[in-house]
Amino acid sequence: MTAHLDRVKCHFFRTLLNLVFLPAPKINQSHETYRFIEEQFLSKRRENDLLVLELPESISKVNFLVSLEKKHKFLFHGSNQAEIELLNPVSQENYRGEKITGVFASGDPIWAMFFAILDREGYHGSLRNGSFILSYAGGCHERYYFFSINEAMVANHPWKTGMVYITPRDSFTQTNTGMMRFDEWASEKPVVPIAKIDISPSDFPFLNRVSAHNERESIYLTWLLYKRRLRKAAKTGKL
Repeated sequence: MTAHLDRVKCHFFRTLLNLVFLPAPKINQSHETYRFIEEQFLSKRRENDLLVLELPESISKVNFLVSLEKKHKFLFHGSNQAEIELLNPVSQENYRGEKITGVFASGDPIWAMFFAILDREGYHGSLRNGSFILSYAGGCHERYYFFSINEAMVANHPWKTGMVYITPRDSFTQTNTGMMRFDEWASEKPVVPIAKIDISPSDFPFLNRVSAHNERESIYLTWLLYKRRLRKAAKTGKL
């Protein structure tokens, strides 16, 4: 009975998420990528020695990061700062808008890529985005996304090269749980990243799927209008 109820709930959430958000892109996870992970990442990582990753041209950065997430339990933190050796807790808001002091990361490297390339210097207004994960034991495991920036910032093309830091999960806890949840984690303690990889705007698979919202509207309206705005922008050539 419980399994049947879980399937019904999963179907409902899947329908809802597909209506308003974007499903995860299809990523080609090749044997070459997994071999690189084993030989050039796992075998070379050292405790307290930050590994700077450089990929062969045949492996895309999103391919590498998604493949790494599929096989190994790391977290990912995106930043404009390229020389971080220690991630320190700072006061910020979690997905519910609650103030907490911590280091934020995600089990979703694509979400971290967004924070790596968004130029936060000079950015004004709200930033609305998320990576939803839909899963339950023995059932579905899917991801959905939305990305929206303040409409006044769109003309500034607020993108730059940044960095995704790969971290262990040891000191992190999930900020929310359930069948449908944000893939958000937080650590109250400083975190030493184990590796980093530079990310340019062209590496981000949803660069042309970032919409613009009005500051006066609610987050729920931003969600409801997200796909509509993407379609309108595509028709007018603004994506």
